[in-house]
Amino acid sequence: MTSALRPLEGVRVVEFSHMVMGPTCGLILADLGADVVKVEPAPGGDKTRRLPGSGSGYFGTYNRNKRSIAVNLKS
Repeated sequence: MTSALRPLEGVRVVEFSHMVMGPTCGLILADLGADVVKVEPAPGGDKTRRLPGSGSGYFGTYNRNKRSIAVNLKS
């Protein structure tokens, strides 16, 4: 995608989500040029990273073009 087609270039989004709809929204924003930072629970990260079988590609598919950080939100 060229920079002319990235209308959200320079916008930063902090994503606190899991499963399908939240990551899909973040994915669309990232594809439009936003800097999406996915916040995952520490220490293990998003549980979808470890889905077995046919779910194994879920995390990579819905979280492409994002940066991520694991944070312990309980402390």
